[in-house]
Amino acid sequence: MESTLCSIIHKCKFITDNPHGLQKKLLTSYKQKYCNSCNFACAIYMVAEFSKFSVVPDNIFPNEGDKALEMIADLKP
Repeated sequence: MESTLCSIIHKCKFITDNPHGLQKKLLTSYKQKYCNSCNFACAIYMVAEFSKFSVVPDNIFPNEGDKALEMIADLKP
């Protein structure tokens, strides 16, 4: 099975800057689950996609879909 790298991985501060100070092993686990395979399930990607990639949040975790939905609701006109 071929891995598909997330299209916003280089803009994603959760991965590039590790603002939450996660241990490398945990960060790698998130990256494998969300960045390398199912980015459509990533809360950060959901917000970015909805905003047409103008917003890439750095204050949520990839598994916080509920927070992503709140952010998306706030972005709606």
